[in-house]
Amino acid sequence: MVRAQLRVTALLLAAACASGPWVGERARAQDSDFGATTKVSRPLAATNREDPTASGTELVTQGRDAAHESVADLLLEVPGAHALRSGWLGSFTSASLRGADAQQTQVLLGEIPLTFADAAAFDLSTIPVSALDRMVVYRGGAPAWLSQGAIGGVIQLLPRSAESSRLSATGTAGSFGTYGGSAQSSVVPGSKDAPALLTAAGTLGSRGDFQFMDDNKTALDPSDDHLARRKNADFIEGHGLVHLRQRVGPGALELVMLGYERTGGEPGSPADPAYQARRHFARGLLGVDYTIERDDEHGERVLRLQVLGAASFTRARFTDLFGEIGPVGAKRTDDLDEHAFGRLAGSVALARFIELTLVGSGQHDERSSDNPLTRVPMPDSGRDSLSGVAELNLHGRIGGHRVELRPSARIESTAAQLHSERFGQLVRTQAANVLNTYRAAAGVEVLPDLTLSGSVATGARTPSMLELFGDGAFILGDTALRPERSTSYDVGLTDVACTGDFASSVELRAFDLGIEDEISFVRNSFSQLFPMNLDHAHIRGIEAGAHVNFGTHLWLVGATTLLDTEGKSGKHLPNRPRAIAFLQPGVSAHSVGPFDEIRTFVSGHYTASSYDDPDNATPPKPSQLFIDAGTSWFWLAKRAEARLTVSDLFDRGGQDLRHFPLPGRTVMASFTYKEDLR
Repeated sequence: MVRAQLRVTALLLAAACASGPWVGERARAQDSDFGATTKVSRPLAATNREDPTASGTELVTQGRDAAHESVADLLLEVPGAHALRSGWLGSFTSASLRGADAQQTQVLLGEIPLTFADAAAFDLSTIPVSALDRMVVYRGGAPAWLSQGAIGGVIQLLPRSAESSRLSATGTAGSFGTYGGSAQSSVVPGSKDAPALLTAAGTLGSRGDFQFMDDNKTALDPSDDHLARRKNADFIEGHGLVHLRQRVGPGALELVMLGYERTGGEPGSPADPAYQARRHFARGLLGVDYTIERDDEHGERVLRLQVLGAASFTRARFTDLFGEIGPVGAKRTDDLDEHAFGRLAGSVALARFIELTLVGSGQHDERSSDNPLTRVPMPDSGRDSLSGVAELNLHGRIGGHRVELRPSARIESTAAQLHSERFGQLVRTQAANVLNTYRAAAGVEVLPDLTLSGSVATGARTPSMLELFGDGAFILGDTALRPERSTSYDVGLTDVACTGDFASSVELRAFDLGIEDEISFVRNSFSQLFPMNLDHAHIRGIEAGAHVNFGTHLWLVGATTLLDTEGKSGKHLPNRPRAIAFLQPGVSAHSVGPFDEIRTFVSGHYTASSYDDPDNATPPKPSQLFIDAGTSWFWLAKRAEARLTVSDLFDRGGQDLRHFPLPGRTVMASFTYKEDLR
């Protein structure tokens, strides 16, 4: 069997070799023509554990080879996903799935929403990879258990949990004054009735003062170009995680607490830099859930019940007393968002071939804004929403082939009281929406390790508070925006194969996404964005991904996405490159001198050119190709780990989403020491 240590994805592939495709931790009985059943050895081949009919890709986030990674780096390995960066470390980062807008991607921590029904793009850079066990990315329709009607898809982040009793610490250092450290403790008692506890904390900071080529505000005259350093790009952040699991009665109680804080400068445009503007962001989250699961004598789940409650807040402050950002003068904003979320979910096997899933949830979102420099005091804005989902899972055999059908429907009702300022006057807006979505998906076993799947799904999203009101700096608001609605189709093949020491997971899918009243951002001459509704947007494409292990010494990871988009008639949607590709080969050597293992990789990431505006009036952004390389060293029975990574090896630099410069060649190094608790 493939050694799990060879590559992170080998953890899943190794499980596939041992007990079938990595989709599940249990084998489901799926025999008969939707009638009498018999036990089968494994479920349909898939690349996620929850739903083999969904276009979902799962990645393990622990033990990876790079010295430092963000969630955006992980997305490179996911077909159909594109990370949208607004800068280097410490900068806002979001994700586009299958060419949909970043605002159309839902993000969950477990089953707890981090973005809400009315939320804008989530900042993935505020979730440290060290706090996660796994990441699952669903493109298009997502499983009903997650209860999301997202247009683009869902990113599910699974918080790290205690699997063994261990202490560990990591130190990180890198280019441009980057430094960091983290520590973790996990305790797993010998008794199953005792609590398992994981605690983790870490910090990361950087000056961010990399060099870039300044065109001196004369883009058409290269004679006066010169090297300059990025100013006011420093930041420091910290995070803490507590994850407790305790057996209580017939079920398991879990508590998750996550805290995050970042403070730093806002450098602004290189052509007109800011030297004093500052940002501060903080998040706190508490979630508690109680889950009961029951299996029958064949090991098939027959019951799953969950009660979940969560509360969270985010606080964003922006200070620009000298009016360096944007055209509206001095700014000092302090926005506080508070969220309360409750969920009741259950799945029950009505028969050996039918499972019913019901999910109901409610949430309350409230925003308060404090800006002493504004002319109009702003009352709090709030939104309440209720949603319900029902799904049938029909599974069995037809003509000797395993089959799974999953029809589902979701309804969501929202009511909001919103406040904004317009021409020095307070504007009160009441909005109510009822959004209905559905999904119908199927999977068919073509060969024992090959699944043909397809689905049709609708999605919907109400405009976010950010889109309605802006952020006081780079994003302007529009309270007249209409909700977005979508219909998507996809069909694909998934193969999970294991032969001796060879293990692979390959997926190939085609998709079509149509969006009505698409909300698109247009950039003005001050590098600010303002939202507007497009009548219709159409996206079609092909995505492919592969994770392959050749014995215990070689691995290969690849992902690619091809897109064809249309927003305004005959125009491409902005920031949708026609092609994205990622390829990473790696080698591993065992028992080399004092080292238990040495791993080395090289990776390439290509992004084709794209337009920056919905009218395609500005010159397209150039294509970019980045080459990275890294090595990892393990010794002392793998208690000690050292990693070195060089990003943008050939110092190409490039630009972020706002046309601002990226740092070019970057070196990061880390050292980790682990000690098991006996």
